[in-house]
Amino acid sequence: DSGYHAGVAQTLGNMGIIHFSLGDTRKAIEYYNQALPLWRAAGNRAGEINALVSLGSIHRTLGESQLALDYLHRGAQIAREVNDRRGEAYALLFLCRLYIELGEYEKALDFSGQALPLFRFLGDRSGEATALNQHGVINAFWGAKQKALDFYSQALSCFQAVGDRYNGANTLLNIGKLTEESGDRQAALDYYNQALTLFRDFKNNRGE
Repeated sequence: DSGYHAGVAQTLGNMGIIHFSLGDTRKAIEYYNQALPLWRAAGNRAGEINALVSLGSIHRTLGESQLALDYLHRGAQIAREVNDRRGEAYALLFLCRLYIELGEYEKALDFSGQALPLFRFLGDRSGEATALNQHGVINAFWGAKQKALDFYSQALSCFQAVGDRYNGANTLLNIGKLTEESGDRQAALDYYNQALTLFRDFKNNRGE
């Protein structure tokens, strides 16, 4: 029964989310692995894609790169086949991050470049901001400082639009570093001060 399978899969997935948030990554993987065949049995491709992307993301945090690549590529492929733009966009974004960590910047830029128009189509400003930020990271690594600054500035505008103080602060920090490297220390201090304010706001709003 597809409803039964989907219900159990959703419950297992929710349990995986909680265990991951508690830092118990192995338990989270166990629950997602139990959910995956149930999503397939239910014929629910969106659930299957979400489980694959979640597994890929968790294995990435554990440094298990090959497993992460396998899950994320499968998730992106299925999402593309069923025209699940959101699932595809996030799979591509996680692939970009993973390839950056592996030092494969050309591949990272390719995946980020595929994700960006999908996020814009969806109106997902947070995803758009993260993709733009990855463009900035890659161009900064290549020494293309002005291009990196342009991407960081676009990312900052998106983070501000969705009220994401933490990622906005990190982006300001990146802009400050590049500005400092370019020799404009006074402007860099201004960016650092803005970042500091946002980090403190973020901490206070979390009630810490």
